[in-house]
Amino acid sequence: MTNNPMRTTIVFGLLSGMAFIPAHMAAGWFFLPDPAFRIVVSIVIGLYTLLLVRWSRAGGAAALFPILVLMAFAVSGTHRGFLILSLLVLGWVRSGICFQGSPARRILTEALLGLGGGLLVQSFAPRTPVAWAMGVWMFFLIQSLYFVLAPSAQTARKADDPDEFEHAKRQAEAILSGNR
Repeated sequence: MTNNPMRTTIVFGLLSGMAFIPAHMAAGWFFLPDPAFRIVVSIVIGLYTLLLVRWSRAGGAAALFPILVLMAFAVSGTHRGFLILSLLVLGWVRSGICFQGSPARRILTEALLGLGGGLLVQSFAPRTPVAWAMGVWMFFLIQSLYFVLAPSAQTARKADDPDEFEHAKRQAEAILSGNR
């Protein structure tokens, strides 16, 4: 399932939305409602970061710092500030650490997806855990568009991994030259 980042992002968003209510309730046993909400959101973003790091084959240590910053702010920050920081951290990890390309395109893509996802959730006006669960899924539906807008991210490969056609061409050349 991890071969298609767009589909996996949609499924991850659906699963995160479904797990949001029980996770929020469990965190509510240990924290006040606002920090509990922020902790659950930071865990969701942390798990999605693990997927991004895996897809891009980037070093996981580089993505650790932004997630730790988000977790620290989850416990002590404000609600609105945390949500804005969450969008920034997601953009930082995705376009700054995992999938690098032209700076203008990265900034434009992250601004479009961050604002689009944030405004969609805000327009939905979630006030209850059920509404936030739906908002989480809608947010990841928008975030899955990243793999359409940044096509280099969808086919993240190591530089030494050849294209299938290039690989077949090399095998055919080896057979024809007798070096097989």
